[in-house]
Amino acid sequence: MQLWRRGAATAVDYALVGAWALLLATLSVGLGGGRLFAQLSPVEGQLLGLATLTVPMTLGIAAAEARGGSPGKRLLRLRLETQGGGRVSFGTSLLRTAAKMALPWELAHVGVWQFAAGEGGTLAFAATAAAYATIAVTAIGVLHGLPWYDRLCRTRVRIDRTADD
Repeated sequence: MQLWRRGAATAVDYALVGAWALLLATLSVGLGGGRLFAQLSPVEGQLLGLATLTVPMTLGIAAAEARGGSPGKRLLRLRLETQGGGRVSFGTSLLRTAAKMALPWELAHVGVWQFAAGEGGTLAFAATAAAYATIAVTAIGVLHGLPWYDRLCRTRVRIDRTADD
């Protein structure tokens, strides 16, 4: 499979996540959220981000993947399937999306909230390092044909030949 397709599909999906985050930020500022955020502890900020950004986007992408592919994959004519070529269940898709997207996001969010609160320390550095390590392991897996989360979930991404019909 062409590596550029997978990269472009991921970029489309993350652009959608970014659009959702921008909408949330715009609504928050409009509702006086700046004052609220300044009063949040790192744990409260983490939970707010989890509830408003990570969980909705993880569920949305997992639902799309269970129907064959995320918006980015569909646009780039890619298809998520089991290693045997079958349809991926929602549960498998949810686990895959959580491993692929939610895990590095949440690790990064822990680091960001800790640094933003001026706490830094071991937790902030460890979470940030773990986020980067997860991304690096994923990139290496993609370059070698099968990322760790596809191995875990027994899935694969293929070019969708039915989209050409």
